[in-house]
Amino acid sequence: MPCGNGQTLSKREHGVCVPRLSFFPGLLVALCCLEVWGSGPHGGGGCSPCPVNCSCAPAGPQRLCVVNCSSLGLERAPAAAEFPPTVNTLDLSKNHISSLDTSLLDRLTGLRELDLSNNQITTIDGRICDNLCNLTQIDLSNNPFECDCELFRLVKCLKEKRVQVRRLHAMLCKDPPALHRQPLLNISLQTCGLSYAACLEDSSSRGGGRSELVIFTYSKPGNYTREQCNSVCFGLSHLYGGLGERHECLCSTNNEPNFISGSHCSAACTNRHVMTECRWTLARDVFAVEFSVSLGALPLQSVHDLVVFSAASSVTPVTLSWDFGDLSPRLSPTEKGVTTAAHKFAIPGHYKVSLKAWAGHKEVSAQTDVTVALPPKLELHCPSFVVANKSVDVTLVSWGGVGLNVNWTISQNDVQVAKAFPDCPPREGVLHSKSSSCFQIFPAELSWKDARQQCLSRNGDLAVVRSDELRNLLARKVTQ
Repeated sequence: MPCGNGQTLSKREHGVCVPRLSFFPGLLVALCCLEVWGSGPHGGGGCSPCPVNCSCAPAGPQRLCVVNCSSLGLERAPAAAEFPPTVNTLDLSKNHISSLDTSLLDRLTGLRELDLSNNQITTIDGRICDNLCNLTQIDLSNNPFECDCELFRLVKCLKEKRVQVRRLHAMLCKDPPALHRQPLLNISLQTCGLSYAACLEDSSSRGGGRSELVIFTYSKPGNYTREQCNSVCFGLSHLYGGLGERHECLCSTNNEPNFISGSHCSAACTNRHVMTECRWTLARDVFAVEFSVSLGALPLQSVHDLVVFSAASSVTPVTLSWDFGDLSPRLSPTEKGVTTAAHKFAIPGHYKVSLKAWAGHKEVSAQTDVTVALPPKLELHCPSFVVANKSVDVTLVSWGGVGLNVNWTISQNDVQVAKAFPDCPPREGVLHSKSSSCFQIFPAELSWKDARQQCLSRNGDLAVVRSDELRNLLARKVTQ
């Protein structure tokens, strides 16, 4: 209350205002009061320090410190060190804050009123309740809440501590769709489901075979597979996932690892009685949430044909970008969820195809090899007319074909009338009718290279004889 008017007695913790005796003594008393309780918009006396652009001032009969950071366009709350430790009322309303760091309130033990209304908060860590020792009032209205069990348990904790939750009618769920626009307090423990926990074995060399007790704080009803639940938990930035008794998807951050060796419920994974005492239900499955992508191997491909690549991702939806390794531009589909790509290679060769995948703010990659060859192409050259009872010269040209076996037949109206054989001089060659091949033997001492050149000059190739039948047939032509 004003001091120095000569009519009011006002007792304070650090001084007393007395009736005015004269102008000069009254002025001294007034200055004394200003020295003890004076403050400005940035916090004099006990209201300092003050966060940038916020206002800090004492208010009320007890001159308690009030910090106003409303309507500043903040995307996060100021750090704890920026607030006066004696803050009693904190207004962070009408900003763009999406999450609240629980460590912010560790230092503000005297906080009694907190306004977080009209922000972008989707959930609040339930551990914040442990730090609100003296809180009497909180406003969480007009935020796009993800109405999960952790958020419900926070509200339940606030009610148990008799904290007044303002504007309950404006605390509405945005997600999941089944609860859209429903009041947060309409969620019940039955809606949240059971409290699940499970043990995750750490088989890595760094883990040393330890087991971590994972306590699930999020449950999404539905008939989920492990792969589907992995995507759900990844989208929520949770570290662990699991499946419940009704195949609901369970997620956990486990921000404070609870290793079995030091857990209060150390036998929870093996002893269902301990699980009951801890009010947990054992999850059907537990896994570390991962984001990975892979490419399957492909068989030999042909030039000019579309080669179809398929990617497998542990998270959906996912955005992909393809590099086919042939200096062509990267292929980046604009539509999420497309996991296949088709590409045509113009030149035969070996290519390394690489893939980048994005989901959220994370990126992973994968590679695979593909071999592209010329497709086999055959050309059959026949004479325009033939003479009866005379030999017919027929030529087969192969483009890109390797190791071809040819079976020659002559048909008329789809009926075989003759079987054709390669031109095989009876004195120089040996005809093998089973393979329709003609073998010629040249008695000379030649190197492998020269011998093959001799065969190529006669429109053939150097032969390798592997069967006993053919070896016995050719042995008749071999002389010492």
